[in-house]
Amino acid sequence: WLGFFSIGVLLKKNMADFLFFLNKRVIYIIALYLISLLVSVYIEPEAGGYFSKMTLPMEFLGVVCLFSVCTLPFFNHFIFAKIAELSFGIYLTHFLMFPIRKFLPAYSFMEFINPLIILSLNSILLLLGLRFSKWINLDGLYCTLLGIRNVDKKAKAY
Repeated sequence: WLGFFSIGVLLKKNMADFLFFLNKRVIYIIALYLISLLVSVYIEPEAGGYFSKMTLPMEFLGVVCLFSVCTLPFFNHFIFAKIAELSFGIYLTHFLMFPIRKFLPAYSFMEFINPLIILSLNSILLLLGLRFSKWINLDGLYCTLLGIRNVDKKAKAY
């Protein structure tokens, strides 16, 4: 993780230029990622995950692909901004949503849709909790404990 953090620190000063570069090449980057994904599955068909031979290159290419896709105008929607505000809270609580998987269909194509369902449910629950915490005047504490960026800036952190 130190390497990824270091790359982030180096990119911080030139992030706008980097994102502009990626936006102009989004189709090529997606194609490269998909080809690399197929090659990695061919090289290690049964050994994906954190400790495979292709982990570091695929993580690097995945981050570049994710950054390039995120520059598309589609992602300039208020829903994505709201999810970004909740991102650390989602990270802290996502494992609590995993039991929901037993109620979701177990088809292979659903492996791509189930994370979106879990993300949506997690976001909705965090937003409901934020609304309730505002109602009882504890939204500053709620945001602090769950790492939510409080957009109102009126609530005090405890």
